[in-house]
Amino acid sequence: GNLDLRETQHDVDFPVAENFAVRLPGRATDSDGYQTNVAPGPLDGDELGGGSQQSGRLSAVWKVSEHVENYTILTWDDMEMDGRAHVLEAVNPVILARYQPGISAALARAQRRDVNEIESDLGQTSEVDVWGIFNTTTADLGGDLTLKSIIGYRDLEAYEVVDLDATAIPELLSSDQTTTPEHG
Repeated sequence: GNLDLRETQHDVDFPVAENFAVRLPGRATDSDGYQTNVAPGPLDGDELGGGSQQSGRLSAVWKVSEHVENYTILTWDDMEMDGRAHVLEAVNPVILARYQPGISAALARAQRRDVNEIESDLGQTSEVDVWGIFNTTTADLGGDLTLKSIIGYRDLEAYEVVDLDATAIPELLSSDQTTTPEHG
């Protein structure tokens, strides 16, 4: 695809026994960036907007008896992106006049720049790792009565660095966030 986009998918279904089946789908995507950092300094020439994603899922259906079925799903997703830089469309001239000349000049440069050329003082990134397990057990109790138990757990870890100001001015409207599960 465009920007060296490569995507692969697979899906394997196999019966283990007459009353037990397993399915294993997966997907991987990789692409190059489409934005080039033109800020002078160590990040000059870095590409943003590309990255890789992988995901997989394992599901199993077990027909325990004629009246009881157990469906379990295990999921995993991993994403590492080179960030996508913000592009400044316009700056209010009244607001612009309030800033010191260096900031005003940087904002003026940023609003005239092509969307594929950005100026950033940060190595922008977005990394997410998620896994989960889910179970649904259904029991037919006879007549119009069905008992269903649905339980699940999901674990998320994320780290993101974003430069919101579209300039190479250090620490002006930048964000560095980490998300991790709480363990008690």
